[in-house]
Amino acid sequence: MATFVWMCFPRWHDKALFSALIGGGGSYAITPMEPHVWGGYYEPGSLIWRSRWVTNTAVIECREALAMPSRADRAVVLRRIVACQGTARIHCRLRTLADFGTGAVRAIHREGDTWIVEHDHVQLRWMGAGTARGLSQHEFAGDGDHRAGRRPPRPCHGGGTEGQRRGYPHGRSRLEGH
Repeated sequence: MATFVWMCFPRWHDKALFSALIGGGGSYAITPMEPHVWGGYYEPGSLIWRSRWVTNTAVIECREALAMPSRADRAVVLRRIVACQGTARIHCRLRTLADFGTGAVRAIHREGDTWIVEHDHVQLRWMGAGTARGLSQHEFAGDGDHRAGRRPPRPCHGGGTEGQRRGYPHGRSRLEGH
């Protein structure tokens, strides 16, 4: 699935921000809202992960990467969701639990379509999530429809046509920590 379940920050040997992999909590997940078959792979010669879901009504792809940061104390996770065919109903959930799930959230606020979550040693900025809602002090979720476009088709990786992003707030999202 398209789920980040392990990420230490700001360095690889620091405390984990996402640690669901070992039961500590904290993750960043994107999943279709209807039953689906999932597959995924790394793009050849890269560290870009591409998830692909096939539902009864849509074919969906999510391309994600950990971008090269501009500073040593920053991490940038990039995700792009494309409806290759049909209308994709997507659920996105960000659950921040710093320090292996023991770190408390100091503050949460929103600036436009960006959510800002502050922990003791890290600040997260979730961009492209303007319609997401807070579920608790450390968990956010957003649902939306993402439709295949009507422009001339371009190949999606693995077939289909690339959809034009319309109405789905997480079509492109970015999660920054600093």
